[in-house]
This record gives sequence, C-alpha cells and structure tokens, in this order.
Amino acid sequence: MQMRLGKGDDSTGVIRTDPTPVTRLTIMTMVEAGDWAVELPRPLILHVGDEVWIEGAAVFVRQPDGDVVRHDGDGFWLCR
Repeated sequence: MQMRLGKGDDSTGVIRTDPTPVTRLTIMTMVEAGDWAVELPRPLILHVGDEVWIEGAAVFVRQPDGDVVRHDGDGFWLCR
C-alpha cells in the first residue's frame, strides 16, 4: 500500500515533508511526496495517533508517546 504526503521541500537538496497524522491503521511499503517516493524493504504498520514524514530516503514515525523511529528505504524520483 502507498501513502501520499505533501509535496515536501527540496531547497536543501533533500526532500523533507511536514509530519502527517495517521488517522487509521495502515500498512504501507511506499510513501510518496509529490514527485519523490521512498520504498521500504518491508511493510510498515502505522497506528492511529502516529505521525509520519520523509527526510531523504528515510521514513520517520513519531509514536504517540513521543518516540521517533527511522525506517531507511530506497528513495527515487517518479516520472509522470
């Protein structure tokens, strides 16, 4: 399953998106932000109350208790 975030900012050469709240239980393997995508090596389970964002080729998840977990993947540009 894919998840789409906001376009993100690449003024520094690295795509960064704002944290996006998770509103339902989600299993994802790829996250898109505009023309940039990060594909994860294994499915990631997101829970209600988590926040997710992209920095470069990594997906970050902030859990409701404040812990932040980094999930490294393969980042690539989408040709549309």
